[in-house]
This record gives sequence, structure tokens and C-alpha cells, in this order.
Amino acid sequence: MIKKYKFSLIIIILVAILFIMNSRNKSMVYTTNINGVMDTITDITLITKQDGKKYIDDVSELIEKYDKMFSHTNEESDIYRLNHNSTTSVSYETYEIIEKSKELFKETNGSFDITVGAVSNLWNDTFEGGDLPDENEIKKALATVDYNSLNLADNNVIKTISSQKINLGAVAKGYIADKLKLYLEENKIDNALINLGGNIYAKGKNQSGKYWNVGVLEPNTKNSLLTLRISDKFVITSGNYFRYRDINSKRYHHIIDAKNGYPADNELNSVTIVSDNGFLGDALSTSCFLVGYEKSKLLLEKYDVCAIFVTKDNKIYYSKELNNSMEKTAPDYEFIEF
Repeated sequence: MIKKYKFSLIIIILVAILFIMNSRNKSMVYTTNINGVMDTITDITLITKQDGKKYIDDVSELIEKYDKMFSHTNEESDIYRLNHNSTTSVSYETYEIIEKSKELFKETNGSFDITVGAVSNLWNDTFEGGDLPDENEIKKALATVDYNSLNLADNNVIKTISSQKINLGAVAKGYIADKLKLYLEENKIDNALINLGGNIYAKGKNQSGKYWNVGVLEPNTKNSLLTLRISDKFVITSGNYFRYRDINSKRYHHIIDAKNGYPADNELNSVTIVSDNGFLGDALSTSCFLVGYEKSKLLLEKYDVCAIFVTKDNKIYYSKELNNSMEKTAPDYEFIEF
């Protein structure tokens, strides 16, 4: 009887040990969200066998660090100091993001320009108060817009137009997402989904072992237009429905054409870029929205990225390479591949 009891006890202990070992080898899901950072809600999901709490805290801290660095309203940020001084020594990251923005300025013939801050500030007042900017105010603010007026050297940014304002809203999220991707790779976190308010990085697979599902929304109803099955990609959307004001039956939104000082007025409601690089995807989603569908084709070809254009007349133009990963969920829209 005693031998039987001892044998049963050994079995129970062995089963417990196996259970503990199996639990340790099992991936766990860790999630959190941050409100207010970059004027949006950030959602973070990590799937790992490691101490996910530590990594999710680290990712949150990185997001907050870069948000503080690139904010144009935080008095301690590089951009705030740059906007209030003619010469400013900035961090490596701020210098890099400003320097990298030059290429898209050239490719869009000046429509994409991070020095559009003074004009953007006028339209922010419109979104909050409801009154259109005065045309003379726009002309005055436009006189400060010109990326070529910046001089960059040894982490110093020199403004030759003293009243010029820089706004990194079109590139900051994508740049930050690249930094998060690098952190996850360095720490061997194979599966993650990070949503920086319309700027999504999907890594590996979800908790079911399948590719992540990322939706593109209908601008007015916010219903799903389509779903992409994505792994190890950035999916970044710019649209006229994120920040806007409808005045006299016309929509005025936050994507400002730096050439004329007004929100881009074309056939588009939104542009989604699918790419391997967050900064590029972010900059291209804005640039393509600014120049319109037809002119965007040259940009897409040059940078070898996929795109989805949602038009005001209920058409969706999409890169044919997305066919195998796309589920169409909008019967009222016409899908056209290119």
C-alpha cells in the first residue's frame, strides 16, 4: 500500500513538473494602450515566452520618449526649441528624421514639406473653432514654408527663415514604428501588433498562429472596406477623416499641401501604404494623398511599395500584389487592381 502511494505521488510530481515546464514554454499575450501620446490612442500587443510585462513597458517608454522628442507643443522637445530658435542642436533621431524628409519634398515637387508648421497651425484653429483661416494669414504663413531654407550640419539645424515652423506629423509615427521594430528584433520578440493611430506594424503571427488581420475603414461610417492578412509589414493610412471640419458642405482636413497652404483637394478619401519601412510608408501615405492617384504611381514604382486608394466616388484602387492577402468586405465599392 505504501509502495502504491509513493508511486502515485511520483506520477503526480512528474505531471506537475511537465505542466510547469510546458507553461514556461508557452507564449503569452501581453496588451496595453496609451492615451494621448501623439494625439491618438496607441495599442500594443506582444506575444512571447519571455517576460512580456518588461518588454511592453519598454515599448511604451520608447513611444513616449520619441513623442516628447518630436512634439511641436512640448516645450522640452527638439521641435519646440527648433521652432522658437534660429539655430538648434538636436538629438541624432531628430536630425535624422528631418534629413530623411528631404527626399519626399523633392519627389512631390514641394507638396510634402515638414516646414509647413505655420500653415498647419492656422488649420488646427479651424478644426477647433470652426472658422476658416483668413487668406492673407495663409499667404503670410506660406512665406515661411521651404525645406530648402534649412541648413543641416553636425546635428545642428539652422533656419534661415526665423519664423519657420516644423511639424513632423506626417513622418513621426512611421519613424517611431521603425525604432520599435528594431527593439523587438533585438530582443527576439517574434510576434507583435502595434497600432499608433492609423500606423500599424504587424510582426510575425497572432495568438492563433495566423497572419494578423488589419482593416482599412470606410471614411464616413468607419465600417470595414477590406481586410489585409499581414506579417512583418507596416500598414499606414492617411485620410481626410482623421482630423477635419465640415464647413458649408465642404470638408477641410489636416493634410495640407505646402504649395498652396490648403488641405489637399482631389479625388481621394484615403491612401494606405503597405511597406517594409515605417518612415517610408508614413511619408508616402501623405505624399500620395497630396499628389493624387495618377501621380502616385511613379512614387509607388520608385519605392517598390503597395498601396490602396479609396476615392470619393466609391472606388478602391489597389496594388495587384495584395490580391492574395486581401479580403474585400465593401459590396458598395468597386475594386480595381493596378
